[in-house]
Amino acid sequence: MDENTLATLNDVGTLVLRIMFAWIFLWPLPGLLRDWPTTVQTTGLLFSRGKGFFTLVSVSGMAICSLMVAIGIYGRPAAIFLFFFCIGGAIVHNKLAGIPEAAARKLPENPSDQKMAAVLQNALVLNRVGNVTSAQKNLVIAGIAAYFVLAGTGSLSLLSFWPAN
Repeated sequence: MDENTLATLNDVGTLVLRIMFAWIFLWPLPGLLRDWPTTVQTTGLLFSRGKGFFTLVSVSGMAICSLMVAIGIYGRPAAIFLFFFCIGGAIVHNKLAGIPEAAARKLPENPSDQKMAAVLQNALVLNRVGNVTSAQKNLVIAGIAAYFVLAGTGSLSLLSFWPAN
């Protein structure tokens, strides 16, 4: 392959990565907005004061910064925000993994219903696996954000399609 073909493939690959990266943040937005009290409560796992303010900043930042990366305009500063957002997300998921287990410790040690005890144990395992896995995914997404911070968002931005004067 010649240099121009490789450069074009690199540009297209970076554009695809930007779009998929943005989708990770845009897809959950409707649910976060629909259940705002739970969204605020979840943010409270990171911030004990100003939960409402930090939730508004986080959710707005998810939308705005992911679009900035997707269209390639001010993608580096947007990726910095999303990097720290993902680190916070990893911390939240690790905390969420432990909350049901802490509640389960308050239950009687020898439950009368063994079937219910087995269901509870399975639910606790699934909760831990799901949240720990989500925390790890947040770290990988933070790595992609770090890539955009360091390398930029590539040459195919929305502005690159405007004719030059």
